[in-house]
Amino acid sequence: MMYDTGHLVRFLKRLLISQLLLGCVFVAVGFAVNFLQVFLLPLRWFGCVDTQRSLNQKLTYLHWISE
Repeated sequence: MMYDTGHLVRFLKRLLISQLLLGCVFVAVGFAVNFLQVFLLPLRWFGCVDTQRSLNQKLTYLHWISE
């Protein structure tokens, strides 16, 4: 019994491209969230530790739910 391997190859290429795209989006969002976390660091220096921790926690969850 012969199988058409052309469909399988096209499917795997689409799968690879979609996985790469999702990976790039995940990494880009991660860099953006880390960049924002760096900007929250001065809040800790000025004594607003609880505010900085609260905003940092919200940013961390934002990274995981953005996908």
